[in-house]
Amino acid sequence: MNFDHLFEDLEAQFEAGLATEQASLGLSTKKLAQVDLLDGSSRVFVAPVLGFDFIAGLLIGEVAWQLVPFVAFVRLTFLDSESSGLPPLRRLDLGLIGFLERLPRPAHLKWRLLASDQIRLGQLIELEGNLLALQVSGSPEVTFHPVAAFQSLEVMAVENLGEDF
Repeated sequence: MNFDHLFEDLEAQFEAGLATEQASLGLSTKKLAQVDLLDGSSRVFVAPVLGFDFIAGLLIGEVAWQLVPFVAFVRLTFLDSESSGLPPLRRLDLGLIGFLERLPRPAHLKWRLLASDQIRLGQLIELEGNLLALQVSGSPEVTFHPVAAFQSLEVMAVENLGEDF
């Protein structure tokens, strides 16, 4: 029995089913995403990207790519836009850690932890498993934070993302 053909067929069926599901929900044409955070605030992302465990997108009026883990929001709503120049929702076959691994380092970030109102500015120095090694601007100290502790991360310069995003 040729398992390669069996797995290829199953993969094709799965992808076709996913495409049908996306089409039936109308997600393939959505160009904006509204994210309602646990703290009651909300954000609207342009050119949203949906990963395995996060939503990301450009913040309106800013040159920053914001990433919000699923654990940090209570509702996600995909919206239509009249602008034809905006890219539609994209799915990314990566989790938040995989996305961050693709960033050149050091990467300039702003971040906010779940239990804090304070927004920090600094650099992502390295990833150690599910820990982010971060250096706050003006401090020589590098601290480690679990990825599950973040409400949001902002990549300060879109150029940090490279051509894959």
